[in-house]
Amino acid sequence: MDPSPRRPPFRPGELQELLPHLAYDFLMFGYARAEWSKGRQRYILEALLLHARNLRDFLFGRIEEYGRDADKAVIALDYAPAWNPDKGNHNYPVLWDTDQAINAQLAHLSRRRADPEAQRKLDEDAESIAAAVDRAWSLFRQALLSTAWPAELDAAIAEKRAELGIP
Repeated sequence: MDPSPRRPPFRPGELQELLPHLAYDFLMFGYARAEWSKGRQRYILEALLLHARNLRDFLFGRIEEYGRDADKAVIALDYAPAWNPDKGNHNYPVLWDTDQAINAQLAHLSRRRADPEAQRKLDEDAESIAAAVDRAWSLFRQALLSTAWPAELDAAIAEKRAELGIP
């Protein structure tokens, strides 16, 4: 099922070319999570939340939500048509409850950073956010099993892990 007829098809090999970028976000999310558990430093929190946000948007994004940027978006459905992005809205409320705070405090330099209504103690939510992304990633990987992508994603992750020197 094509999530949006407005989006042009991927060119041959394009999804393969994007796997190292997905692997990077996955690995950096895991690395930042591990570092956060060792000591709660702000720059680690920002890295963790940035990569959690990227993975959340990948896992639960729907092309129609991207508007004019739909032609640039890559979402989990592109790799695993059996994946259900609607699961996120019901099973992982912390990902949606913290969305605006992450955008206001970390993703964009804007007036909202100083707005008390946009504030949330994201350090208190960091582990819950990370656990939700981990659970969703595991389910995505299960949906991926019905496709030809698991080996290619695993290879991209292994190659990126070696490139970054992450054990």
